[in-house]
Amino acid sequence: MIWINSEFNSMTAVLQLKKITGSHTGVKISKFLRDSLNKWKIPTNKVYFVLSDNAANMKLAIKEAGLEKNSLSCVIHTLQLCITDKLFEQQTNVNDLIAKSRQIVTHFHHSSSSMDMLHEIQQQLKLPQHSLIQDVVTRWNSTFYMLERLVEQKTSLALFFIKNQKCNASNLNEDQWLLAETLILVLKHFEVATLEMSENRASVSQIIPFIVSMEAYLTYASENAGEIKTIIEELKKDFISRFSSYKYNKNLNMSTVLDPRFKLSYAISDEEKGTIKSNIQEKYMNLNKTDIADCLSTTDNLT
Repeated sequence: MIWINSEFNSMTAVLQLKKITGSHTGVKISKFLRDSLNKWKIPTNKVYFVLSDNAANMKLAIKEAGLEKNSLSCVIHTLQLCITDKLFEQQTNVNDLIAKSRQIVTHFHHSSSSMDMLHEIQQQLKLPQHSLIQDVVTRWNSTFYMLERLVEQKTSLALFFIKNQKCNASNLNEDQWLLAETLILVLKHFEVATLEMSENRASVSQIIPFIVSMEAYLTYASENAGEIKTIIEELKKDFISRFSSYKYNKNLNMSTVLDPRFKLSYAISDEEKGTIKSNIQEKYMNLNKTDIADCLSTTDNLT
């Protein structure tokens, strides 16, 4: 549960925690959601967002609980699916690069002698004394960090493999190094956004500006991506497909406009701005039963 107290500080609390035995089916989770709301006497019309991952059982549970219109998929998980599915897995050259990178990292993690030799080479070349990073398949940014560290240690790795030609791992080729460097540049923007969206003080008002800014960035990147132009265009297409529903969520739009950092700066057309203002006026009137003149005056500062 998330709310703002009288001093406008963001507050969080866990109302209920329960172990679900056996298979975590949508029906079981749905019953838990309904029982929890009833126990705390929370009517469904007071639930503005139900946050979940994109798993089928969670989608079914939220639908069966009558909360589908309030459902919101985790932005970080949706981004994970977008990058891993469209970029890491479906693009053969990227997939090969990641597989080869994992082999290199695994070799050093399993061989203390190789690791020691790599550190000696780093000292000789006056490179950062960093170990290689093993990625975790469920965290796309861990793959980003793995590639970033490999590129940082490109020279030391080249010298290591020259000295150890019988090593059971082999270095990346020039095309793969170039691809890794390009991917790092592209994914850096996603990594920064992911960190911002993962902060304790992050709010739903940041979601739409994040989507709008990333769409603009992917458009720019695809126009300047050179040999990986097609890859970036496919990533952009999938990103827009997965995130389009967020942009038309009424509550998300109102949350963004009411955040003084954004207001209506992200809205594209006058029609969109007018619709959002009308939604806020309607919500304000329903909550406060106030005079329409007062309601209209509050929207003058939104632009």
